[in-house]
Amino acid sequence: MPRGVPLDLTGKVYGDWTVLGRAPDTVTAKGRRKKMYLCRCACGKESNVQSGNLVAGLSRGCVYCAARKAIATRWGRH
Repeated sequence: MPRGVPLDLTGKVYGDWTVLGRAPDTVTAKGRRKKMYLCRCACGKESNVQSGNLVAGLSRGCVYCAARKAIATRWGRH
């Protein structure tokens, strides 16, 4: 897909995230616009996630689930 064409990620699943729809874009300190999506984690928590992080696999779930998985892995409860 050509660069600059907006992606519609609504309904897609990335890791534990399910994309619910677009959220307001954010602007970085350098003035770059980041496209955001409202997502729901498997645990039910909703959060705004950058589209690039979803597509690249850099964000796979909320911080609470990530911490719970890290503790379970560390203590052998997988």
